[in-house]
Amino acid sequence: MTGTSVQHYLQQAYALLSQGQAPKALEVLSQTLQAYPRNADAFHLAALCYKSLGNNDQTEKSFKTALAYSPNNVQIHCNYANYLSTMGSLDGAIQKYQYALRLDNKFTPCWSGLGSTALNAGLFSVAEDAYLNITKLQPNNSLGWHGLGSSLRAQDKLFDAEKAFKQAVSCDPNNAAAWINLAVVQRFLGNLAGATSCLNHAKQAGFNGPELLDAQASVALDAGDTEECLELYKTIIRNTPQYLPAYDALARITYEHQPEEDAAEILQQALIKNPNNTKLTYDLIRLLFEMNRHDEALALLDKEMHKSPSPSLQAAKASALEKMGNLEEAITLFEAAISQLPENGKVRLDFVRTLIRAGHLDHADQHVKKAIDLDPNHQLAWAYQGDVWRLMGNSEREEWLHGYDGVLVKQLEIHPPSGYASISDFLKALKEALLPLHKADKEPVNQSLQKGSQTSGNLFGFDNRIIQDLKSSIQHATLKYIEDLPEDPSHPLLSRKSDMIRFAGAWSVKLGSQGHHINHVHSRGWLSSAFYVDLPPIVNEDHHGHQGWIQFGQPPSEIELPLSPRKLIMPKEGTFALFPSYTWHGTIPFNSTDDRLTVAYDIVPG
Repeated sequence: MTGTSVQHYLQQAYALLSQGQAPKALEVLSQTLQAYPRNADAFHLAALCYKSLGNNDQTEKSFKTALAYSPNNVQIHCNYANYLSTMGSLDGAIQKYQYALRLDNKFTPCWSGLGSTALNAGLFSVAEDAYLNITKLQPNNSLGWHGLGSSLRAQDKLFDAEKAFKQAVSCDPNNAAAWINLAVVQRFLGNLAGATSCLNHAKQAGFNGPELLDAQASVALDAGDTEECLELYKTIIRNTPQYLPAYDALARITYEHQPEEDAAEILQQALIKNPNNTKLTYDLIRLLFEMNRHDEALALLDKEMHKSPSPSLQAAKASALEKMGNLEEAITLFEAAISQLPENGKVRLDFVRTLIRAGHLDHADQHVKKAIDLDPNHQLAWAYQGDVWRLMGNSEREEWLHGYDGVLVKQLEIHPPSGYASISDFLKALKEALLPLHKADKEPVNQSLQKGSQTSGNLFGFDNRIIQDLKSSIQHATLKYIEDLPEDPSHPLLSRKSDMIRFAGAWSVKLGSQGHHINHVHSRGWLSSAFYVDLPPIVNEDHHGHQGWIQFGQPPSEIELPLSPRKLIMPKEGTFALFPSYTWHGTIPFNSTDDRLTVAYDIVPG
């Protein structure tokens, strides 16, 4: 067999494989390898044949042999990584992609595989970098822009995600999936008309999958049509029962809008029909925890770990044990999980929280610094860093971080927008605009507010003149606040000073008697705020109990730390409290027959 005939046989084997005739392709390759037993291309093709036949042992063996004979062959490394990814070995696949790209950083299929695998693994910054490289190598690659948008959206970088998805549909107007994802982002940004237009483009591109109804349901929810939203999700489940996101969405909306129903039962019934479905199991575990049904969630976790233990499940169980107060057992599990998931910021921060509760402050300090290294703008990481400094007695660093003394945490007021004689006239009109938007009978699951309701979608995206007047007034006052901030390039907030700002989200909250916000931070923000629209009289009368006041600097009660608030602000109608998004804040419960109506929002630079 000559070199020319070897290529002929390899081409013949590849053609057979492409036609779905893997066994015949293997016969041809067997003859080739008898004559050329060290031919890497033949072993590479054999690996692909065995992969198509589901013979995992031979697939693995053939890939390794191919690489032994051609260790710098980027295509073999890439296809091996693709195989590992499909088998669920995400960490191994990522390492293999990264090795291949060190050999050739212009091999686009490797960047694509790395991006999709990193997305599935939750390594969103890795995915972002991979897809960004594709767009640099191939600026008109719609799938590259689409992947970049998906990785940015997963990191809550909604404005950048919107730009990427727009570029994706510009490169390929028939990319229906990109149109749908653009609709989802525009819905998050409050542009319901834009979202609807994008969904129409997806239809015109011939798309009619469940993702389309899913996006339509979300738009209906934000538009206040709860019945339409619920019916659309039920339609998805009825017509496409394999579309798993619909179950979790229906459960959560049911919890908020139909509190008399058992939201968890929706996922439980789905699991009866799909008993081995990992996603449904994880969704149910998460929902049960958020509903404070910890024992049920832990039992389900143990059952899942018995079937297929993994570091992600170890971390989930550790987090569950921490919530139930079993701190030392949780620490042991977290240490095992972290050793296998060193780049997973969420797991590390859950570990930090556990270490803080257990009093292991030096250990907590080490891990929170690592979390900040992984993501310097992670708001919860800085919140925990402040707690560690305070507990270690470093009040100077704590004050530097939070600025409770008025440097960062401030109360500001707005002037009446044009067309209003007084601020009270404007607030009256604003109240009338906001109240009809409160459709829910209960607070959303896993949110800070208790005994109240929250509007859906991005309030500042609504096409309402009064709401837009509020947005403009707040923006003007906030820019003046930012202009007066000191300079400090080492500070997590001050180092990001900008004369341009964007609202990353806005919503209205209506609290009833005994309503309050548990202490929390805002993960999507840089600066956060609450604007006071309508307040019960007790808020301005109770200077001793501080009913309805906003407090700063006290971690959530479930962390069980002996730390009191660092600052209290008495709300006043027409003013807003502005503070770093990483600063713990919450509302003290109040007793009143009158509601407490506010508008909350997050601001980011740019």
